[in-house]
Amino acid sequence: MATPTKIGTETIDTVEYEIYVSEDGVFSSSFEGDRITAPTKKALLEKLRTAVRSHRKVAIEVTHIATRYRGDVEVPEPEDLVLTGIHSSSRNMLYRKPGAKGRDATGQLSHYDTITRRLTKAEVEDLKSLVQNKQRAERSLNDWIAKRKIDARAELTKAAKAAAGEPLEVES
Repeated sequence: MATPTKIGTETIDTVEYEIYVSEDGVFSSSFEGDRITAPTKKALLEKLRTAVRSHRKVAIEVTHIATRYRGDVEVPEPEDLVLTGIHSSSRNMLYRKPGAKGRDATGQLSHYDTITRRLTKAEVEDLKSLVQNKQRAERSLNDWIAKRKIDARAELTKAAKAAAGEPLEVES
């Protein structure tokens, strides 16, 4: 029996697997010391994915802090998730929602900056309070600026006319 020829590698759940084909056209790879074979490369990859995913169980409990807007008000919506892996082509995080069923039970996240360790109920309340304080501070800042804001273009035009000796328009 001839030695199978390596035809490349495939990445499944962040791990690269070598893919071989024999002289009689059987595709193969190895996983955890076992040889997996299939009549097509596509079938082999599906078998390999199934083996990898049934063998490796990743479960990291986190809280995802989604930001929603109601009008112009920022509302944090913390949601408990369980991270289960990384999508092999998009590199998105895969997750499932504890207790959820159907289409909403699993999903993907493409950003990592709103993931925290699992938050307690008290921490969620602190988060909501901090966001409210931030919103009050932003409103105060905007009010402060609005009271001092000028029409810079009009002021420059007026100053340029005065410097050129042109008569200024009188507002009535």
